[in-house]
Amino acid sequence: METCSICLDDFEINDKIYKTKICNHLFHKECLKEWLKTENSCPVCRAFIKRFFKAYSLTHNLNCVLKFK
Repeated sequence: METCSICLDDFEINDKIYKTKICNHLFHKECLKEWLKTENSCPVCRAFIKRFFKAYSLTHNLNCVLKFK
């Protein structure tokens, strides 16, 4: 199971998650929104991500989200 690198919780069914378009890292929507209030880079690799992410609703399986690159 994948985890959010900000809060370190596992992603669960029905979680709202964001996937960065540049580096493809996954975060809970609220975690990333809070992070981006003070930072403009990925919490994992420090790539510039301000406004470069895509939202997903985790309704079935995280594997289907990971295929979108």
